[in-house]
Amino acid sequence: MKHSAYIILILTAFSIHMQAECLYMTIETLHPGEATFAPKAQDILLVNNTATQPEDWGHSTRLSTTADDIELTVRADSLPLMCLIQTADQLQDYGYFRSVSLLEHTQNSGDFFSTHQLTPHAVDSLCALYQVDAIIALNRIAVIDQLSDLYIDDSDSYIAALDVSIVSSWSVHHQGSAVSQSVSRTDTLSWEAESSIADHAVRQLPQRSEAATHAAFYTGTRFVQHILPYWTCEDRYVFRNSNKALRSAYEDFCHRRWAQAGEAFEQILHTEKKVRIRAYAAANAALCAEILGHIEQAIQLAGQAQTLFTQLYTEDDADNYTYITNYLNRLNIKKNELPELRRQI
Repeated sequence: MKHSAYIILILTAFSIHMQAECLYMTIETLHPGEATFAPKAQDILLVNNTATQPEDWGHSTRLSTTADDIELTVRADSLPLMCLIQTADQLQDYGYFRSVSLLEHTQNSGDFFSTHQLTPHAVDSLCALYQVDAIIALNRIAVIDQLSDLYIDDSDSYIAALDVSIVSSWSVHHQGSAVSQSVSRTDTLSWEAESSIADHAVRQLPQRSEAATHAAFYTGTRFVQHILPYWTCEDRYVFRNSNKALRSAYEDFCHRRWAQAGEAFEQILHTEKKVRIRAYAAANAALCAEILGHIEQAIQLAGQAQTLFTQLYTEDDADNYTYITNYLNRLNIKKNELPELRRQI
């Protein structure tokens, strides 16, 4: 992926949902990851740098059938390895690096309640020993879970819930550099079960150790999804009405002739007298420019659409103004993300 062509976004779907003179659609857009790797970083080592979580920390039970909070012990010593195994698998599947290795034995002999990063000397030694260019270290992982229930009057039943949060701290290091990048995450999974008997609802839930393992795997997956460039779905609107020129440009848009549609919408913006048609054309031209990767042009056109929508006074126009304002903000965020995204790709 590091050597693939630069892509800003792609159109993924038109939905059937119509809203006045708007057509709802969804696009996928690429965002920079939470860490930037040097271009030479082709071989990566995952390092376990965690201290073991105390068995009596982070686990609680609050059930309606008991008067007091119940504290208990749950072993969490395998969670770092489970998380790192999943991280390694996901990185290999992602194909961003040439090789991904895993150092399972922890390098941390410190206290669980403090986070310790690898020293530059340790980084250089590990890179030389394992012949890698960079290190991703898991410096801390903590599981916090709570078992609770709630009685529902309407159904005369109990809903039991097990909520598990994994708090993790990571760092990225490059050989020969004293500068590191830190990444912190909190990932949560929940399970629910319902029964007319409180104990039966609780027994349908997974054991805490099993739930924690699932959560650790989930954290490894989510970490990879966000530390590297990642895609998200975003909503967009295409404006149309009975105006002949606007309808013709809209047909080009629907057939994915983005450049041709964009030119037609801009022509309408500069020649049409009706404010509404010009506002629709400017908004649509901005979207075409965004799809083509011309973010500066998209920002300019969206700004013109925003100004034109302030001259319209129906309830739908107020909604359209809110949409185009949010869209303009999103485009500016994307503009600010582009330099980092280019460095990562």
